Amino acid sequence: MAARRWIGLRFLRPCLIAAMPRLRPLLVLLWVAATARAAEPLEFQVRGGLPHVAAKIALGQEVRVAFLGGSITAAAGWRVFTLDHLRRTYPQAKFTEIFAAVSGTGSNYGAMRLQRFAPRPNRCGRRIAVARLRRVRLRAFLRPETMTMPPRSLPLPLLRWIATLVFAAVALPAFAQETAAQRAARLQWWREARFGMFVHWGLYSGLAGTWDGKAVAQKGGMEWIQQRVKADTATYAQRALPLFQPSPGFARAWARLAKTAGCRYLVFTTKHHDGFALHDSKVSDFDAGSKLNRDLVREIVDACRAEGLRVGFYHSVIDWHHNHYAYARSKQLPHPLKGQPYPNGERDHAKYVAYLHAEVRELVSNYGPVDILWWDYSAQDFQGDEAWRATELMSLVRTKQPASIQNNRLYRTPEAGWKSMGTEGYAPQLDPRFGDFITPEQHIPATGMPGVDWETCMTLNTTWGYSDHDHAWKSDETLIRNLVDIASKGGNYLLNVGPKGDGSLTPETMKAFTAIGAWMKVNGESIYGTTASPVAAPDWGRYTRQGRTLYAHVFKWPADGALLVPFRNQVTSAKLLAAPGAALKVTTSPEGLRLQLPATAPDATASVVALRLEGDPLPIESARP
Repeated sequence: MAARRWIGLRFLRPCLIAAMPRLRPLLVLLWVAATARAAEPLEFQVRGGLPHVAAKIALGQEVRVAFLGGSITAAAGWRVFTLDHLRRTYPQAKFTEIFAAVSGTGSNYGAMRLQRFAPRPNRCGRRIAVARLRRVRLRAFLRPETMTMPPRSLPLPLLRWIATLVFAAVALPAFAQETAAQRAARLQWWREARFGMFVHWGLYSGLAGTWDGKAVAQKGGMEWIQQRVKADTATYAQRALPLFQPSPGFARAWARLAKTAGCRYLVFTTKHHDGFALHDSKVSDFDAGSKLNRDLVREIVDACRAEGLRVGFYHSVIDWHHNHYAYARSKQLPHPLKGQPYPNGERDHAKYVAYLHAEVRELVSNYGPVDILWWDYSAQDFQGDEAWRATELMSLVRTKQPASIQNNRLYRTPEAGWKSMGTEGYAPQLDPRFGDFITPEQHIPATGMPGVDWETCMTLNTTWGYSDHDHAWKSDETLIRNLVDIASKGGNYLLNVGPKGDGSLTPETMKAFTAIGAWMKVNGESIYGTTASPVAAPDWGRYTRQGRTLYAHVFKWPADGALLVPFRNQVTSAKLLAAPGAALKVTTSPEGLRLQLPATAPDATASVVALRLEGDPLPIESARP
């Protein structure tokens, strides 16, 4: 009987793992049932489980223990192991109690509840109780002496070791098991897209940068207006909510403009720092569902998909509204009441983090494919697992949305692509555990970030959220050349719009994105799917590359019509994308390829020459970056 069961699991397990990754804990249960026996049954959540807990205990890492309802209670027929019991039994681990909502631990990986078995089964929530495990006691897996001894000294059979290794393999977050090729495939669409629309829109949009009838500032981020005027949550909501009245069809207008401009994706604020959620939330009453009886996230997502756009969720991990967000724990992160005592007594930040995870779970569960999670943001003194349980949060997203891409703003370390808190404080490195891409803000790195994925986000004027008095609009030329510059350095361009409180877009916004779209309609092939320039930027413009085709973006048209391109290849064709029917004359020289251009530029902003080369581009040595 045991042999038949072992053979069945041996062939079934790989299929189940490939087809149903969400059932990992159940698969672990089946594996253990075939190989182990325990006097102490284990109860675990679908979101956590024995494998990850065992690994954390073995490594002496923190293990979060959840008690239903936040108290040390259990359903009928069960008796909870206390924290003291766990700490005595496994002294090398760091056990921490966390808040737990009813029917869930509020945790993902690494949370557990150990309980004694009794005749009456536990039927509460999504829990799975293991009544009888075979062949080996659970304590043998978790006891310190058996977890730290060399393999040859362990009094465990080989099969037990195999089971332990399987535990670790199955329980690791999906991104930890991802190969370089798999990661490249997941990021491919984003790397090829190059251009996206960013939308900052929420309660602050209706205020339009004005408080008490006066402009808060002429320039700067009006999405931070609550912070700027030091308003408490009640006052802010009372003033802002009546001014936030989205009109019908606003989302379709956004998506159509993004499509017209040539954007391939749209990222919008599901929640900014003020804590107001745009979706219909079941874990908050400060959301669009509760206050407006609408699900604005659903409206925006549907509009984007109708236009063929990929969808990204910007989500703030900072929350000025939640009454357990412990703002005093960071000197660097903003809060309207910074420096003041908590207005309602001490705060339990773990409760806020549990809420944050529940909120994100709604977003990644209820709206179909979510292509990007754009987190915002952390500080050097408050970040990662300490601040947000970031590892679990990223695992939650990857479990629910395996194809999603996440930025690096849950962390603020060099390994996550950060050097400092400054505008240019970016490190050209990124450990995939901490995100998929780096996020320079209002800044284009001088030489790009070779070897890592990055995306520059920028505003049209000086504010992310709408302001009725910020008229410092960037020119169409600047916006288009920024796009070219970023693509030439291997990055993406996420260009922001700040709609009004009713969701409408300003005439300046419409004009800017329409101008970019007109340029992209002619020259888009020199942006989409291209890679960074193989040579340093010339004085007259920029290069991009796609395979054997080199694109020369000419900002400064040569007066004599002669353009030197420092490559040694033979050329099979040369043409202006604005005049594809007319071939350009090309001659070779020791300095490279000499092109003869028309007397006048077809586009004063950026005219693009497409050069089809024989073989991969071979730069002149002096032109290499």
